[in-house]
Amino acid sequence: MIDHLCGFKKYHLKQLNSFVHTGKQAFTRNVMGFKSDLLYPMLGQSNNLITVAAQIMLKHTIPDKQYLINSYIEKYRPCFYLEEDADPAMVDRVEKYYTDGKLK
Repeated sequence: MIDHLCGFKKYHLKQLNSFVHTGKQAFTRNVMGFKSDLLYPMLGQSNNLITVAAQIMLKHTIPDKQYLINSYIEKYRPCFYLEEDADPAMVDRVEKYYTDGKLK
């Protein structure tokens, strides 16, 4: 689960933070709207965040039921934005950002 949180932080947190804390994304999207190629990944990222919260809650309340989250992800796969869905060019750009010492 820690690997999933680290990957989520690396690839999605900056964009979601910009939406939540009225950053550039919130202002520009309010005026321009969303293109579907941005909307679907964003909804998937939101679903990912909800499943992480659910996994944490299950771990602390009913630990033997955490397998349910994985079964939901498998059943509703198109509703999630997983690592294999990421654009390889974007992944390379983010990886370079982290490995070139710009962010630690």
